[in-house]
Amino acid sequence: MTISKLTIVPEQLHSAVPGGIGVYTREILKSAAGPLTSSIRSIEIYGSTWTGSGDDPFLEFGIPIRSAKGNNRYVTRWWDIAPSFAKVDGGTLLSLSMAGPISSNAERSIFAIYDLAFRHVPEVFTSRGRRWHEKRLGMIQRSGSEVITLSDESATDLIDAGFNKDQVHVVSPGSDHLPYPDFERAEQLLAESDVRTPFLLVVGTLEPRKNLKRIFDAIDQARPLLGGEFPVVVVGPDGWGNKDGERKGVIFVGKVTDRVLNALYQRASLLVYAPLFEGFGLPPLEAMAAALPVVASKIPSTDEQVATIVDPYDVDSISDGIVKVLTNESTRSRLVREGLLRSNELTWRYSGQRLVEVVTGLRK
Repeated sequence: MTISKLTIVPEQLHSAVPGGIGVYTREILKSAAGPLTSSIRSIEIYGSTWTGSGDDPFLEFGIPIRSAKGNNRYVTRWWDIAPSFAKVDGGTLLSLSMAGPISSNAERSIFAIYDLAFRHVPEVFTSRGRRWHEKRLGMIQRSGSEVITLSDESATDLIDAGFNKDQVHVVSPGSDHLPYPDFERAEQLLAESDVRTPFLLVVGTLEPRKNLKRIFDAIDQARPLLGGEFPVVVVGPDGWGNKDGERKGVIFVGKVTDRVLNALYQRASLLVYAPLFEGFGLPPLEAMAAALPVVASKIPSTDEQVATIVDPYDVDSISDGIVKVLTNESTRSRLVREGLLRSNELTWRYSGQRLVEVVTGLRK
């Protein structure tokens, strides 16, 4: 397939809380930008006007930018209610989220739908959030757009939701995006937080889907069997909803740099990641790449080979998983070994190549 024009919409990078979608957007465009630019005559990034601090994240990819007149919230709203607001003349439109102009003059449109969590666990979404996701899903489907998603599980969900099999493309994430660890700043952060013993790590945007209360209850239950204090360091920005407030032995450090995050992965004793639902789950893969064992829900990035799998709705199950890993050296060694092998198989270079193949039609 010959493409003369490509419009890329990486709008999640302008969101107040980019989260895992932002990581995926940034890393896959870093990998795919060069090949796309060299193979497509006209290529542009299109999105809201940057109003945040620092440099516009869109500048990182070396692709010309066309800005809509409005910030992230304004532009995404108008993409929903006024199709003529964002005209895309010809070529292929690639949006790396569910947001983006749908009614356009594009010859072909591709949207990223990471999962259908709003259907699987509607109770952890606001009513407004559920309505928005359902509306966007219907708009994308009715437009005849193609979809990229992160896992075979999500692809099956989308096909069951009514997409044709040939409309859905799996482009999985990589694991090799975290830069060299900043151990000095990580140690400062731990000292400032009065963490002076081996600790457990929880990573992710803080929202109800991440299941923090059950995780913290499980850790409290496990501590008497662990032979140590094992405080919990929680890394990630506030999303929405109650993050379970203050609790003894739980330290919220907020968002940290990628270098500090990598250092914390390498300093921690265990990653506990037990969300109620995920379309993929990037933190377990990041932990595996840092040789950190993982206790996790059964999600696309984990299985019994690379993680100790627990029931996210069962505090006893989570607690038993933590105790099993921290008190059994052979289990820890196996998880570290198998996790490193798994993470080495998933690279952003491969993910970028896969995205280029989908966009250019070289591979279905």
